[in-house]
Amino acid sequence: MFNKKLILSGILSAALLSGCATVEDAVNVLLSPGKKDTSPEAIKKQAAKIEIDQAGSYKINTYMRHAMGNNFSVNDYTKVWGNPTILVKNNSDYLLKWAPYDNNCTIYINFDPATKIAKTMDYHLSENCASINMTGPAIDVPRNEVFSPGYMAMRDRTLSDAMEEWIGKNVDKVLISWGSPYSAVPLNAGGKVYSWRNAWQTRPNVWSGEYTYGTCQQTFITDSKGTITSWDYSACNPENTYGKTPAAVPIPSPRG
Repeated sequence: MFNKKLILSGILSAALLSGCATVEDAVNVLLSPGKKDTSPEAIKKQAAKIEIDQAGSYKINTYMRHAMGNNFSVNDYTKVWGNPTILVKNNSDYLLKWAPYDNNCTIYINFDPATKIAKTMDYHLSENCASINMTGPAIDVPRNEVFSPGYMAMRDRTLSDAMEEWIGKNVDKVLISWGSPYSAVPLNAGGKVYSWRNAWQTRPNVWSGEYTYGTCQQTFITDSKGTITSWDYSACNPENTYGKTPAAVPIPSPRG
């Protein structure tokens, strides 16, 4: 018959070597060495380990691809990136935009307007997002995925899109970006009409080799505080594009 002291000593030694919290755990290890510990304490420890392992640095597109599979809502993304800009809100789309990083990484996500849950794979990341490592909630993701901008339908940004983005901003920002205007005419209401002019030419016609020339005039109207309230433009180069924007965003009309 085995010596009880030797058995107990062996169990205690096993407990120390295996990291078991109790003698009962050690007995389980000895009796069933291949059995997985499913006690509440073990599950809690494993969950904490997963959180430590996974809540670190992700490539942003890896986070997006796998967060989409977890039914993340507007609130989930807002906790990570702050408050978004609403681009489209109607019966079929709730399109939001985030720009939380300093390198002009722009994130577009389309949500179900009723549930506020992200539509599956309906997102887009700008090219500058490729270099972003981000910290997010604990999700089980593969490492080092190749960058993908997403699957949202996109269109070319037009001059109208670019002009519309100045609405609500102070004209001083335009002056800093574009330089002195061609003219600045005061209004009786206290605002001003600012106009900029730039000469342009198109690419040569493939048949004739001829160029098209013109002078683009871009105009902003401000209120008495210098806030831009409307815009217009004329005779600008039709070939110019200004990056990409979601196709769900309608092309804005001049406000002049």
